[in-house]
Amino acid sequence: MTMNKKSNLENKKYWQNTWTKKLFIRHPFPDNYVDNKTFLSLKRVNVNARLYSYKEAVLYSGLIVQQLSAVIIFVLVYVYLRNNLIKIDKLAYYVIIPTFFIGYLSKLIALRQSLTNTRRDLGNVLKFVLFSYGLSPILSTLTESISSDTIYALVAFMLIVNLIFYDYDSSEATIASKTFSFNAGLFACVCLASRFENSSWHTFVLLILAFMVFALFPEYRRYVEIKYPRSIGIVTLICFLACFTLMICLQEWLYTFYYTLFCFLISFVCPYILIKLQTKKKTIHGPWDEALIKN
Repeated sequence: MTMNKKSNLENKKYWQNTWTKKLFIRHPFPDNYVDNKTFLSLKRVNVNARLYSYKEAVLYSGLIVQQLSAVIIFVLVYVYLRNNLIKIDKLAYYVIIPTFFIGYLSKLIALRQSLTNTRRDLGNVLKFVLFSYGLSPILSTLTESISSDTIYALVAFMLIVNLIFYDYDSSEATIASKTFSFNAGLFACVCLASRFENSSWHTFVLLILAFMVFALFPEYRRYVEIKYPRSIGIVTLICFLACFTLMICLQEWLYTFYYTLFCFLISFVCPYILIKLQTKKKTIHGPWDEALIKN
């Protein structure tokens, strides 16, 4: 009897008819009940939303300009080779090889990479070079029977796919895919290589260039961005000027104007629109959300 009395007293102690947000209080309400007064007071707006400044938006929009410029530079190099404005040997020995070694050495110096990682990286590059050289005679005739108009339309489509699915900020975005983006760029390279009249050497050099533009350059840019975040603007300017110069040398004034206008819209107009729209962003959180376990 004494134990029952104690138990009843404890139950009365922790029993109340009004609702409070305390788990140890017993009340005649379901566990997921929240009263009207408390319900709206617990509402929170834009808890995890990140608001950007105009300067940040302009800076990070440069990542789009970088990839766009890299893709256009790849196409322009093909145009130069197709019109015999540059020799394939000079492109290989004086542009591709020095650029690769300068970029990789700067990465080693900046990150102080270990000897084991360096051997692994160089081994992977060597495998790709040998693999590309062995398959060049086959790849040069792979799409030879297809008309040039179809090839160029397919190349344009694949390069647009490369730009859409490119991983610009290493996030877990659903649409971003490094592998799919790289494969799209490589497929565009194979299509363009078939226009070089059965020259396996042209195909091989173009494959190496595609590997540098679509695989090595994004990784190098990411390393530089992590180490020196403010270098995004410098890399963007270098890519823009390189692409702009190649267009001017071809005297493609209309395409140069379109390219400059598009870069201006991406770098300055779109960030301005983003800053204006983000003030209207509202994500509402409250007691109706699912419970999350935090470490």
